[in-house]
Amino acid sequence: MFTSLMWGVIAGLLVVSVSLIVPIYDKAVIINALVPPVVCLVVGFFIGIKKRVGDKEAALFIDSFGFKEKIVTALENEKYKDPVCIMQREDAERHLRSEGYKVKVPFELPWIKLGITLLAMVLAVVLFMLPTPAKKTASDRHEAEVASKEAEKEVEEMLEALDKIDQGELTEEELAELQQIMESLETSKEEFKNSSSMDEYYKAKDKYDYKLGDVSEKLDSIANGKTGNAKKEIKSAQDLANNQNQSLQNQTASNNENGENQSGQNGDES
Repeated sequence: MFTSLMWGVIAGLLVVSVSLIVPIYDKAVIINALVPPVVCLVVGFFIGIKKRVGDKEAALFIDSFGFKEKIVTALENEKYKDPVCIMQREDAERHLRSEGYKVKVPFELPWIKLGITLLAMVLAVVLFMLPTPAKKTASDRHEAEVASKEAEKEVEEMLEALDKIDQGELTEEELAELQQIMESLETSKEEFKNSSSMDEYYKAKDKYDYKLGDVSEKLDSIANGKTGNAKKEIKSAQDLANNQNQSLQNQTASNNENGENQSGQNGDES
């Protein structure tokens, strides 16, 4: 088990080492680095069971301490019930009880393997904490992925609101304009989906923010003269566009404020 654990920890160390030059998000690095030691430990446990010393090997080992094959003979004749075999077993048991103290089973920890395992663990932790450009890139990608998924949900919500509009009261020009709006939002959805960094995400967000203002104005124009469900659904979609637009503006202002505060703190430290 120590041998298997050692190789598993070394494999985990290689994973952490690779993350220094290849962009891998921290959580993925931790999971991928922990899997090899756990798997190897389980494999080592079953290999240890398979290699466990059997009765025959144990008897030979005990006889090597001067029992003159008494234990092996008693073991081999265990299935026999004749008087001679019974006497042999009783003699072997008597001999083992009286001189069993001679049997010494060595128990030695594999100190070298244990030392290599601990050293690899410490080195893996140190390398994991070490900041590198690859780790920064991985963190940026993960942050962009999370933010983009949220943005995709908002775009999808906006598209669903537009799709619910009763098109029976719309003119051909209004239908064409509504279709153009939805195609434009689909483009924004793809831009968010393809964002691989926060810079690309912010660019896509700025475009979407601008489109929301345009969508609100166009829906206001389409709503003129409409009644019933059509007007209600257009109004609902317009309100959603305004709310999302306001939310994006608040988020941008918050990000700018945080950036200014961080720059100010860096300046004070200097």
